[in-house]
Amino acid sequence: MTSIRDRRGLPAADLGPHPDVSDIPNSFLWGTGSSAIQVEGSRRSRGENIWDRFAADGHIADRSNPGIAADHLALMEVDVDLLHQLGVGAYRFSTAWSRVVPDGIGKISEQGLDEYDRLVDLLLEADIEPFITLYHWDLPQPLQDRGGWLNRDTIDAFINYTGAVTARLGDRVTSWATINKPQVVARQGYVDGSHAPGLTGDANFAPVAHHLLLAHATARPIIRAHSPGAEVGLIADYTPIRPASTSDEAEVACALTHALCNQWFLEPIFGKGYPETPTEALDWDGREILPGDMDTISRSADFLGVNYYGPQIDKLTSNAAPRTGDHPRTATGRMIDPDALLSALQELRNNYVIPQIYITENGAAFDDQVDGDGRVVDQNRIEFLASHIDVVAKARRAGIPIGGYFVNKFLDGFEWEHGFDYKIGLVTVDPESHRRYPKASFDWYRSLIASTR
Repeated sequence: MTSIRDRRGLPAADLGPHPDVSDIPNSFLWGTGSSAIQVEGSRRSRGENIWDRFAADGHIADRSNPGIAADHLALMEVDVDLLHQLGVGAYRFSTAWSRVVPDGIGKISEQGLDEYDRLVDLLLEADIEPFITLYHWDLPQPLQDRGGWLNRDTIDAFINYTGAVTARLGDRVTSWATINKPQVVARQGYVDGSHAPGLTGDANFAPVAHHLLLAHATARPIIRAHSPGAEVGLIADYTPIRPASTSDEAEVACALTHALCNQWFLEPIFGKGYPETPTEALDWDGREILPGDMDTISRSADFLGVNYYGPQIDKLTSNAAPRTGDHPRTATGRMIDPDALLSALQELRNNYVIPQIYITENGAAFDDQVDGDGRVVDQNRIEFLASHIDVVAKARRAGIPIGGYFVNKFLDGFEWEHGFDYKIGLVTVDPESHRRYPKASFDWYRSLIASTR
């Protein structure tokens, strides 16, 4: 394979379909992203988090662990150089709670903050906006040992951590997301156990979800105090849910799942409170809601980050045999349906007053192919991205306030419970040397971005 400095890009049209982005303004943020646990490495310079423990307990498909990952922190200069070559205007990354506060609460690690200080400076020198997420699923293990997000005290720990990060970086960073996909944290981490910390039980859902939303809302004024004028948002996994069959029962069940997975997390932050139907279905008495909580949560987002990978067949509330349809699939079995993204964005516009929307994650895992020159040719990914970017452009023309689009993700890395088995990045990483090799999709996306300027 050639090194990154030997490569020569090809026009996007020569690599695959080229969506019409001619009317997208220069202010639009073209970006890519990653999260701390997936790419950072440098395990020895942070505390233990729930994914370290989850991996050690044997829950990762390929028996890997995130201790080294893509070694992003050690190679951040190389990676920022790659981002500059890509031409993105923003890089979305998360800070690792256990790197900044190794025990979750208490002593702050200046060394950990120094790492992010350096990364922010490198990005700004390359004219790339840092777009930071404060919590991307990597709770420090000492906090989990005290109950994690089931324990309201974790909110105080989050505020302490948020204050430390924003006090150091808030003079240069103006885009902050508090929590990434609280739906996934609550359901997969605390109900079905497929994600760290691996707890199970339907009764966990509502308390965890409430504490996450309250942590988001409580952090907002802390962020603004250290970063005046900053926009502060929440990132949601707004997933279109389809019924498992054509029966009336399946339709009703699908509506309930939509309320649990989507509306439950959006209605409160846009001033509507928790939806009634799923609250009754959960048999939740709301004892975790203290006076003032809902006022704090209400209207607490300057923007909504939308992570979109594809629609899902309802499996939460129905035992019916699922309809598979004729949609193509990714390597992880996700349906590929760009039109569902347009429907989701229209629903959001019709149901909520949202000042700004960012597509904060969009991408797919495929079985990447290597050509005779040793180059990763990921035509399926190019076609996937092209079709979804085309939808984003259509949504903007329809008046939906989308301010940016982030390919997920920048580097191949640790894909949660799947380990390193699935490849989703624009750049492949050699597992031994950690050398970076941009894929064909990298060249395609670079050319697309350049065409808008």
